[in-house]
Amino acid sequence: MAFNPGLRRFRWKGLVTVGAGAGLLALAAFLALPGLREYVYREASYSVVLEQVAHGESDPLILTDRVLFFVQEQMYPGPGYTIDTDPWSSLVRGIGWCDQKVWTVGTFLSLTGVRSRIIQFYTGLDGPSIHAALVVRVGGKWVYYDPLFGITFKLPDGTPATWEDVSGSPELLQAQPVFASLAPEAQEHVLLTYNKIFNSHRPPSLFLSMVKSRAPKAFLANPIHRLWRLLGPTWANAFQDLHLALLPKVPENAHLEQQDPHVMSLKEFHWALRTYYAARNYHLYGRWEKALAEYRRVIQRCPASYLAKWCRLWAGNAELQAGRPQEAAQILVELLERLPDGEIDLRWRVYNQLELVVERGQGWEAARYFRQLSLQDPNATTAMRLVMEKRWPFARGKSP
Repeated sequence: MAFNPGLRRFRWKGLVTVGAGAGLLALAAFLALPGLREYVYREASYSVVLEQVAHGESDPLILTDRVLFFVQEQMYPGPGYTIDTDPWSSLVRGIGWCDQKVWTVGTFLSLTGVRSRIIQFYTGLDGPSIHAALVVRVGGKWVYYDPLFGITFKLPDGTPATWEDVSGSPELLQAQPVFASLAPEAQEHVLLTYNKIFNSHRPPSLFLSMVKSRAPKAFLANPIHRLWRLLGPTWANAFQDLHLALLPKVPENAHLEQQDPHVMSLKEFHWALRTYYAARNYHLYGRWEKALAEYRRVIQRCPASYLAKWCRLWAGNAELQAGRPQEAAQILVELLERLPDGEIDLRWRVYNQLELVVERGQGWEAARYFRQLSLQDPNATTAMRLVMEKRWPFARGKSP
């Protein structure tokens, strides 16, 4: 049979036409179906953030510590209601308690193949759940972590501890460095929670592996993760811009408060929520300048709103992540001075962010402010202790 170049060209053109048509149909479906677009964006976002957090690390212990630190930095318990639809919603809102933090850490770990399970604790045989933690499979045993309190449990010899180790030796809790760095009020809360757990007569429940819980959607999620790792940050950022531009309304996971007619109109409220939502998404992607620009828009247009306070908090964190600790300290100190004494939850979050500024070695403004504040506010003792015990240059009274 003679070779026919025209037939080959015809076949290639046909394949290209079919491929282009399928691509256009997929794009049309993607643009027309907000639920599909949200799912693809959410799964892609897990890959984007994990790449930044992991820095190529594959060791399960180091990887878990990095993910745990990231979640601690970007998610705080209360105020406001929690949303249990997916971990990305909790990260965007910045609000999460033990359940949400455990779910988020476990989701990130599942993308790397690291096995983890939620461990649920109860009061009494028929009592309600009082706490949730995480166990991670490392070296043939289930290592115990507490994402809510940010505690990585270790034995006296430095090896990872299991829940059996912790429950068999309750004194391990107070021996953990993170526990020792907490303010007295926080230590009391942790001890109260674990005393209830240790005295409960009902064993904890181990839930399904986080890897297996995501298995039913793996045929969709896995190709998304592989594609985004292949495309890299440029395409990921472009897709994020497209997703945020196509939002028809403010997603439910952006809500932090109810609209206050004395502070802003309903129209302004919706605008502020949508802007805050965009800022947090940029923030989590490491796009600091775009995030800061959106935070500033809310602060300038709605300065008296509660959203503006959250924007100042996260703007301080974004400045720190961008390598500008002095600017971060200035924003956070100004926010702290604006907050009334009664807003304990938000004050604690500011203290936590200021501690990060101090820990990264350039937080002279934060250290100086802690000195001024320590005699007035007992909640500042955590940061004061960090400043004085870590022996940084400015902890001895010298500006770096």
